[in-house]
Amino acid sequence: MASSTYPSSLDNYSSLPSSGTPISVASHYFGPAITKIETELGTDPAGTFTDVKSRLDDTDKKIITEIDQFELTSTYSLTTINTVLDLTANLARVSTGSGFSKKGTGMTESSGIFSFPSTGYYFIEYKIAYNAPTIVSTYSGGFIAVTEDNFSTIHQRGGYTNIYATNAYGSINFQIIFKVDSTSTHKCKFQLYSQGTAAIAANNTYMNFIKLGEL
Repeated sequence: MASSTYPSSLDNYSSLPSSGTPISVASHYFGPAITKIETELGTDPAGTFTDVKSRLDDTDKKIITEIDQFELTSTYSLTTINTVLDLTANLARVSTGSGFSKKGTGMTESSGIFSFPSTGYYFIEYKIAYNAPTIVSTYSGGFIAVTEDNFSTIHQRGGYTNIYATNAYGSINFQIIFKVDSTSTHKCKFQLYSQGTAAIAANNTYMNFIKLGEL
């Protein structure tokens, strides 16, 4: 039976028998087809993995499989000042009619708490739009609050902007990368904080979620 040097190098079947010469099917008949397969795959297609399938499976894990976007659907009147407030209502996935359609299973939202569809690394972005407040606010902002234990403890990422004049507009956005080890305990919510009363604009206040990859 013919030997093989693959996958370290491509096999070479240069000495095929002439027409009419008895040959061993195992030795020669599949040679040209095998060489074509080897050429297509290239040398060492498994790389550091045990086989090609394992390498392809690992590549699949690195492809973005989840993209979702939610928005505030009606104006929020922020009248409680100097207090961290959770956004708990009027949040909905951006409709397909606006040019967006989620990819994958998508996020789940209940009373402002967002749950993830699967474990992995997630990019989360939060934009807050302030709509013509009636007073000057030295700082207005908010936070992305993530938890690994169902909000027994939280980690916040946020920032502030200055609404420098009455009836002026302002906005701020910030991001976080969150490692979701468990879909039952790892969640997130979105918060507001302002030094003065303000109106939070609908539609232009939104949240983006992108799953970057598997754990």
